[in-house]
Amino acid sequence: MKRTFAMCTVACLCTIGIIGPAAHGAVVRPGGDPACERILWADPFDFYTQWAFDNKDNPAYPNGTLWQGGPIPAGAVDPDDTPDQCNRLWPQVVIPPVAPNCDDTSWQAPNSDLARANWVSNDCPVITSPRGIEAEPGRLDIIYGGGSARDDKCYGAGQISETLFMSAQANYTWGTGGSYHSMPQFTYDLTDRINAMAEARGLGVRNAVNGTDENPLTLIFYLRSGTWDNPHAPYNNSYVELSFNDDTAPTDYVWRGNPVAPPKGQVDPEYCPQGPYPVICQQARVLNDDACVDGQDLAWLNNNCPALIPPYNPETGTGKTWASIAFGLLAIMDTDPCKYNCATAHVPTNNHFAVFDGNKWQQLRAGRFTGLADGYNQWPPEEHMQPGGTSNDFVTHGGDTMVYLKITTNNILIYARNFDGQGVSKQWHATVPRVYKGGFNKIRWGVGPGCELDKDTGECKVGGTPKQCLTYSSATEGYRRTIMDSMSLLDGVLEYIDTVNGACCNRKDGTCTITDQATCLATPDGRWDGVGTTCGQFQCCPKQYGDTDGDGDVDMTDFAYFQRCLSQPGQHNSDDPLCECFDVNGDGMIDMIDLTAFTGNGLEPSDPNYVPGCASGAGVPADPNCH
Repeated sequence: MKRTFAMCTVACLCTIGIIGPAAHGAVVRPGGDPACERILWADPFDFYTQWAFDNKDNPAYPNGTLWQGGPIPAGAVDPDDTPDQCNRLWPQVVIPPVAPNCDDTSWQAPNSDLARANWVSNDCPVITSPRGIEAEPGRLDIIYGGGSARDDKCYGAGQISETLFMSAQANYTWGTGGSYHSMPQFTYDLTDRINAMAEARGLGVRNAVNGTDENPLTLIFYLRSGTWDNPHAPYNNSYVELSFNDDTAPTDYVWRGNPVAPPKGQVDPEYCPQGPYPVICQQARVLNDDACVDGQDLAWLNNNCPALIPPYNPETGTGKTWASIAFGLLAIMDTDPCKYNCATAHVPTNNHFAVFDGNKWQQLRAGRFTGLADGYNQWPPEEHMQPGGTSNDFVTHGGDTMVYLKITTNNILIYARNFDGQGVSKQWHATVPRVYKGGFNKIRWGVGPGCELDKDTGECKVGGTPKQCLTYSSATEGYRRTIMDSMSLLDGVLEYIDTVNGACCNRKDGTCTITDQATCLATPDGRWDGVGTTCGQFQCCPKQYGDTDGDGDVDMTDFAYFQRCLSQPGQHNSDDPLCECFDVNGDGMIDMIDLTAFTGNGLEPSDPNYVPGCASGAGVPADPNCH
């Protein structure tokens, strides 16, 4: 059973300040009243007081104290005690015209330690390659500026600061200086934040946040993958993920590449000098337009990976939906990491951003999805992002990429803007349908663990690698450290997701109740829709077409129900969800096609075009095979 509450009700008058975009530093939407606060959570990485702090003299915050939604973590620096000259405020704040004194960096150490402590690294085993090389665990670092340049850490007198330049770095690399690190994933648990917001509103227990059409949920972050003149995004693996409880986007894989060189004078297209490499299986089986990939690589994926797992189907109880939505860089989607027919380096490469919709990974390419309507790049973006047009090409570049994920009832709206350091801005947009439509209580970034798959069973391979942190090797190229900055999560609805009960559909009469799985399956004709599902989330139709009252026949009582559902041409005639059960061809209308299925077409049984219909009459059992 799920109960929801909007982050700001209609009756609540919120004063929202709008602060413009910055190359670095968190983007905030302040509102002083806890019951109206738009920001659920944020981590600027610049210093660690959750996301908000007192700054009563800052004109950008007319409400004075920003509500924190919880206590400052133990050991965090009190912002009122930090020197004003070293600006750690939010964007668009002018430093007083005095010479800054930033030599004292003693305040920095506890901040970075807090960030590492609050972003928990997954404890999965690190990968051992087929050649027997075991990687070391990756780690999370907090970095300051760009090397020794003072201006990166401290702004001059009278300048406008975009917060102290600190950010988080996923520290993993392969083959640089002889080091071998696995790809970790870091998780921040939002439960305490959700509880604090719910308590401020008097809502009782809430354990998730979600996005709807009325109250979209927006996730904002900056992802850096190399400089503009040395981009390494195509080789990187680093994505941001919203998930619920322990679910993570699947990275289960099969190895590709023969590590044994062929005899002299012979050619082996599967020979990888630095391989083999893991290739993720749960990705869309489509042929991408790349110079180094052809139909044989798609055939390889289908022949060596298990069949793509379809979304969960409550009618059959098959398929799977992961409680996750993710966006970022994922080079190990590359189906041809050896690149036998390509002149590029022998490493996994994916030069497009990827999205996970709750069921499968997909590359974001031009025309593959609906896009965003004109005006999506107006400030603030999340208030102008609406579906429209077609998606464009999310080609990876170096520099910073500002990402907006706007999650609505049925869609993931994506706006990404890349700053390449030469004054060139790439702007990408897409609207991707959601498969997972539940709420979230975890935010993650990095790469989740995966196991080696058995292509015949679809399960983790017996005797293969366990769920582990992934990696791959490279002699010349390969993944490098990626940097994350200024993450924030705002708006949405707070909801309670029942982790025991779910929707139970009675297929006899089409009714639905909330109960646990054992009770549902013990009920005759009970269909279990899964933990946390709600009645109405999946259509509950009687097994017998037309039998609306579940009495086993299809008679005039049922026909009267059918008449109420009849549509005018081109439109629905009823909001009753049970009317959908009459829609035999799924065109969204209850029309003459559906009437024929109900009553038949009046022809004799001997006629080859005869359609019997399902109507049986009162007290006469209907034919279960009539439709």
